[in-house]
Amino acid sequence: MRLLLTVRLLATCACFLAGGWGVFFLIHPDRETRLNGFATRILASDRFDRLEALLPELKTAELRVPCNPIELRSDVIIRTRLYEEAVAAADPKRADQQLMGAREALDETIACAPTEGFLWFIRYWIRINQGAPAGPELASLAMSYRLAPVEGWIAVRRNVYSLAVYELLAEDQKRAVRAEFATLVNSGLLATAVRNVLGAGWPIRDKLLSELEWTDPTMRYQFARMARAEGADLAVPGVKLRDPLGRQQ
Repeated sequence: MRLLLTVRLLATCACFLAGGWGVFFLIHPDRETRLNGFATRILASDRFDRLEALLPELKTAELRVPCNPIELRSDVIIRTRLYEEAVAAADPKRADQQLMGAREALDETIACAPTEGFLWFIRYWIRINQGAPAGPELASLAMSYRLAPVEGWIAVRRNVYSLAVYELLAEDQKRAVRAEFATLVNSGLLATAVRNVLGAGWPIRDKLLSELEWTDPTMRYQFARMARAEGADLAVPGVKLRDPLGRQQ
């Protein structure tokens, strides 16, 4: 009987401790979980105040041995947002500092996680924003497509940059860029797709639009409507809109 009571007591204590640790980590998540949470929400376009408060944690993540790819990936995403905020605030000195920090963190991150396609795009993006000519950096863009050819959340950032250098790309990359544009439409990322085709993609709009044949008809229709609202009547495959007088085109 005494042994049974002892076992029950130990089991109760174990459950209590497990529950206690669970509550502790919910309230005080480890650095990987915390940084990844911020990075995920940044990619979802959430906004934060005082992201600079995370800089000590980012530095700690960069110094960890062995490296933690999730922490370092989050590091790059957070530093990229800090750069964008500095640009939006018209603070060139802070923007340069944040971009340099992002580049240094990125080099470490790619060494730790070389198969992460998003990171190769960010390498290209950082170099271009630092004023580097596109030509020598296209290898990073190509690697990004090779490792992550069809991922909507990457396409939101990557497609417009790729369209801007479309004529410099190899044929297989051109096909990937056009397919990525179609993925934006098919995924319902219509505002981005419209902005891209009316902007950097305008010179090759016919090629981009021809890629939409396989996309969801509802998305195609909404895409055509949104483009018209911006003043462009596009020849979207399988879509016939009515003109303002009610006549079908």
